[in-house]
Amino acid sequence: MRVLQFEFSGLRLALRRKKLALCLIAGAGFFAGVTAAASDIAIQKTVSDATLAPGAAVDFTITVHNLGPFVANTVKVIEWLPSELVIPPGVAPFMSHGDYEVATGLWVIDQLAVGESAVLVVPAQAVADPLPQCVVNEAIVSPYPDDPDPYNDRASVAVHAPGVDRCVDLSIAQTSFMLAEPYCANSTRVLMTLSVTNYGPDPARQVRVDVADAPDVVPGLVFDDPLCTVSGTTTCILAELAAGESVLLSLRSQQFRNSDGREVTVTATVTSPDPETGLGDGQSIQSWYVPAFGDCTYDLGSSGGSSCFIATAAYGSPLHPHVASLRRFRDRHLLTHAAGRRLVDLYYRYSPPAADFIAERPALRAVVRTMLWPVVFLVESPLLAVVSICVFAAGWWGAVRVRRIRRAVGWRMVQRHAARPFGRCLPDGTERGR
Repeated sequence: MRVLQFEFSGLRLALRRKKLALCLIAGAGFFAGVTAAASDIAIQKTVSDATLAPGAAVDFTITVHNLGPFVANTVKVIEWLPSELVIPPGVAPFMSHGDYEVATGLWVIDQLAVGESAVLVVPAQAVADPLPQCVVNEAIVSPYPDDPDPYNDRASVAVHAPGVDRCVDLSIAQTSFMLAEPYCANSTRVLMTLSVTNYGPDPARQVRVDVADAPDVVPGLVFDDPLCTVSGTTTCILAELAAGESVLLSLRSQQFRNSDGREVTVTATVTSPDPETGLGDGQSIQSWYVPAFGDCTYDLGSSGGSSCFIATAAYGSPLHPHVASLRRFRDRHLLTHAAGRRLVDLYYRYSPPAADFIAERPALRAVVRTMLWPVVFLVESPLLAVVSICVFAAGWWGAVRVRRIRRAVGWRMVQRHAARPFGRCLPDGTERGR
């Protein structure tokens, strides 16, 4: 009886643990289902008059769209007027949905059906005198869980001072830095790409891009791109860059040798004679590792490059957010130590043929995306991934424990004694009530 009581206690404990694990698994599954079923929230912004004099008033109109495929709940938008503008006395903002707090600039939309739009109109008056050449007002959708397109979660407009006909917002990023084939050679050249973006709101004219590297490890790094009106130097001139347009510019170095691995720091800047809003990052400074030649090298691309061959083939674009996440993980965690660099080296030696095979087969691309999902999940949400692994491990342990106890204790004995409260066993084998 004592053995039976011990087994019953273990069984009840295991069953409780199993129920807890199942509840945790169900909760995790529900959370994953809710986050996966997120809608694409897009935002647009306009202004009633782009020219603003001191004391004049304008209306900013913010429109939030739910592009589907699910109902969006509790959408939060930050609409905060810049310091040069205030809401005129006696005038209140208008909103078609939700509530807008002037003090915090927070607009909360309780619910948006698929295809539905919400509108917020904020009146503003210029109080700065004199006004800057450009005053930018930006509206941002607060990070919405698993929004499939986070790039349409921001919208901005600019008002110009009298006499200013346009405002631009230029940004630059270093997107890849790789060694040209052959990968295993005594000498080779560097191929590099830069991403230049004009976030607007107006087209930028005579955009100038400059690049410099130090120390002098990579000789003759110059622009080699047909988009440049001036090429073959460390300066590239773009005649015009439309609002919202982004271009990739290619650079290449001279053929050179390198006997020791070393780092090179590349500085890239973008400027324009048009007034800048100051929101974008017009300078990019980044360090790259140049390995010793004679050993197989690897692509050292960062966000936006095309170096993650299999991921790029699976997701269809090197600019996909998941591909960018994998590149960041590589640059920040794998390329910082010898073992990681060796792993990346092997990947870039064998993955290009597989990527070409995958890219030509849509069904296989879908399979590879499914296989990459756990890796992407771990890279983008490590804490949530660890919690999920622990939850599933607890559920698996509980299931194994219950199976072992079922084998040790016959279910007939369980049914016979489960209805009675457990007592303490006396020496003669009988039970004494509690």
